[in-house]
Amino acid sequence: MQNRKGFTLIELLIVVVIIGILAAIAIPKFANTKEKAVVASMKSDLRNLVTTQEAFFSDNQDYAGTLGLTQTNGVGGAGVAAFGPSKGNVIVINYTDAAGWSATVTNPAVVTASNDVCGIFVGDPTIYAAGAGLTAADVEGAPKCDVAGAEPQDVVPGAAAESAALLHAEPGLYGGSPCASGADSLSSSCSSWS
Repeated sequence: MQNRKGFTLIELLIVVVIIGILAAIAIPKFANTKEKAVVASMKSDLRNLVTTQEAFFSDNQDYAGTLGLTQTNGVGGAGVAAFGPSKGNVIVINYTDAAGWSATVTNPAVVTASNDVCGIFVGDPTIYAAGAGLTAADVEGAPKCDVAGAEPQDVVPGAAAESAALLHAEPGLYGGSPCASGADSLSSSCSSWS
């Protein structure tokens, strides 16, 4: 009798089939990871744009109408805010007036229809939300990527209201208080807005 060492062809085929089944399960779960990262960068850029616009407003008592490498002071939408979006992100600012603005961001790497455009606005929702493809029911200062309403967003409860409170550090300065806009989660701080 011979002493054989090694695997038979059947054993090797079984191992290959098992690896194939595991790959078929795992690959679809991780296929859209890159797109999720790009959407996260789009939301991050919109949050950073709010900070940039508020800094510009602090200098000019108006919002910038365009973005550039260096800040150019101006009013009536003629100013340029110093802001560079993440790689591949294209931001369009919809300047309306000194009381608010809206913006959208796109990235060609995003192919899912429910996430291909993200929007944000600052100011009265009935005036500025539509410029970002949002509705008056959406929260000021909170980026939203399902502008068609296809899927819920990953918003932490209260975080959007806290963003709105930060935008309104001084009552009436940026279009009113969050209490007047119905931000219920700020009820403990609403008494200081009178």
